[in-house]
Amino acid sequence: MKRFYFAVVGAREFPLDMLRYDACFPAREEDALRAERHPDERRIVVLAQQVDDKCSRYSARLTDGRWSSFGWRVVSASCDDALAAEDSARVLSGMTGLLEERRREVREPG
Repeated sequence: MKRFYFAVVGAREFPLDMLRYDACFPAREEDALRAERHPDERRIVVLAQQVDDKCSRYSARLTDGRWSSFGWRVVSASCDDALAAEDSARVLSGMTGLLEERRREVREPG
């Protein structure tokens, strides 16, 4: 089994039931914390899903339309890692301001 990572962007209450519905979970502790943040704050949450050995967007079986119905949008996906999914999501959603800061945090923890 492999992990498939995807990022969702939204500024409403995080739809917790989607974790069950799409059989996914927050990719990292920081994603779990982002999901709980104030509902009016636009944010990216990276989620992970266990998939078979063919890691692809199609094997993940995401329900984009259902995410949209809650005011969240699936914006990127990656078979590589959670950070790759987050970086792509920042670019695709226009939230690039924190991208360099986030990369520095990863390179220089603490």
